[in-house]
Amino acid sequence: MVKFIRAVCSCVLHSLFFCCFAAAKNKIVIHDLLATTPQDFMHLIQDNSQLDQPVVTYDADRVQQSFLTYYFSPWDHPLAFFSPEALCKQEENKLEKYYKHPGWGPNKCKHTGDFIKSINDNMALATFPNQNQQQPAIVVRTTHLRCVPSMDVSCDLPEKFGIGYPFDKWQKSLLIPNEPLCVLHTSQDRLWNYVVTGNHINGWVQRADIAYVTRNFMTRWKTGKYVTPLCDKLPIQGNTLAPLARVGQLIPLARTQNDAEHYRIFTVASDPRGMATIQVNTVSKANMAIMPLLATPNNMIRLAQSLLGMPYAWGGIEGYRDCSSTLKDLFFPFGIWLPRDSGPQSKSGTFVSLRGLRNDLKAKKIIEQGIPFFSLVWQPGHIMLYAGTKGEKIYVYNNIWGLRTQSLDGEVGRAILGSLVIMPLDFGQECGDIKKTFLDKAEGLILLQARLARPDAELTLFKR
Repeated sequence: MVKFIRAVCSCVLHSLFFCCFAAAKNKIVIHDLLATTPQDFMHLIQDNSQLDQPVVTYDADRVQQSFLTYYFSPWDHPLAFFSPEALCKQEENKLEKYYKHPGWGPNKCKHTGDFIKSINDNMALATFPNQNQQQPAIVVRTTHLRCVPSMDVSCDLPEKFGIGYPFDKWQKSLLIPNEPLCVLHTSQDRLWNYVVTGNHINGWVQRADIAYVTRNFMTRWKTGKYVTPLCDKLPIQGNTLAPLARVGQLIPLARTQNDAEHYRIFTVASDPRGMATIQVNTVSKANMAIMPLLATPNNMIRLAQSLLGMPYAWGGIEGYRDCSSTLKDLFFPFGIWLPRDSGPQSKSGTFVSLRGLRNDLKAKKIIEQGIPFFSLVWQPGHIMLYAGTKGEKIYVYNNIWGLRTQSLDGEVGRAILGSLVIMPLDFGQECGDIKKTFLDKAEGLILLQARLARPDAELTLFKR
């Protein structure tokens, strides 16, 4: 009970901590630089005639099969990309780092060595992995993937721009219902599981938010036909654990369909033993699509427009998205699998280097080689969707916290945007206090059309 109360309090403190720092406006330089940028993709469209044509000729069934191989890898091949020894070493290295730099909590006080030791003890790494066999599992309610088995916040410096809140360094990602997992390890208090996900990231998740699955469950769940939402907060009728579906979620279709306005779908619940059970519910066909969605500019625009203006959230805190989870979810309905973080995403397509180029040459490469809505612009630690051009400007679809600023007297701050926006790649160049634009920092263009044309090709991400 004490641990449960502490977990609830930690979640509340996440929100309070955000509010306190967001309110400290004297410490944040806020610029309204979007007044002249229409938040509508249609102003970037030069030729309407190709909007409903696929960006490249491709075999949709092969693309879908490739996607499902990655998506269900925690069940089918959980250790294809990681070894238990390597994962244990990662956890040990992480703890060593935390002992040296424990971070600050929501009370702006530095975590103590004793606090880190208590986390260390709960991880029980001496017995990693302590599951005799890898245990397949599934997410039953929206939850968080954490670096440690704790919902406590840890920021590098609570009031320093870009590394204080909302940048909780112990937050890895949001996990949404239906995601396949593989459990390798259980914490000492048995309240947390260490899991492998299908997003090329691993970490700790609360045991109460997942359910273990049997081979029979997996066979039934893999119906071969799936739908996915085209907007967030889509009601699922009869599902009390996860009543709202969202973009980036795979939902199995029930084998019998007899309703013109609704899909009969599988949802997951947990029985008293923590084992997954299948329920049949319904969802409106409006704003749902059978996977894979045809890779046309119009379909991408519809999806991207539905998320426009959503708040930025590092690692999925508060249930929103950051830059890489936005793109992962955006390409999900098309059957284009992307890993969770911006670095791995830069290795998930054809990489065109922009390093060492002047800005005019970077822009030339992006315009000549990029395909609007199916190319990414990458810089270390951040990634964006190339959305097209208007006049001499290159535009991107960008989920961003802010741009680094420095005033004439040397004070460092952030021009806070904190949301998903359409913006010029050289956004802020006319403002003397913004040090570098995204065009200045861009180091790569990632072309994704080959992921459609050659879905079975090995990604650079996995080449040794």
